[in-house]
Amino acid sequence: MKRLIACSALALCSLACHKQKTVEIYEGVFPAADCAGIEYSVTLNAEIVGRDTLFVLKQTYLEGGEDGSDVCFEICGVQREKDSQYIELRAEDGDEVITLYRVDDNTLRFTDEGQMRVSNYELKRK
Repeated sequence: MKRLIACSALALCSLACHKQKTVEIYEGVFPAADCAGIEYSVTLNAEIVGRDTLFVLKQTYLEGGEDGSDVCFEICGVQREKDSQYIELRAEDGDEVITLYRVDDNTLRFTDEGQMRVSNYELKRK
């Protein structure tokens, strides 16, 4: 009986955690040397504070194709909040790590590799 109660409590706790799932989408267009600009869209799936969650980063090179069409790339992986202001995005292949600085609830900025400088490239919450 105790085992049944413990399992039921665990299941309810698990369901409660999944209901708290929020999806945050940030977007921005940055200048580029070889196309009309690069449109970024970052989707953060924050499930539980302190745990790794997933992200999707879409990059669209506007008019970047040979025929003037848009060229899209997508990076998926794991996100981790390093503290209340920095979010680390690690690509699933492990080769690429991107760090974002949380300016406020509606704005993220890219940082350099060492997090020494925060760029002026902003993504706004959708």
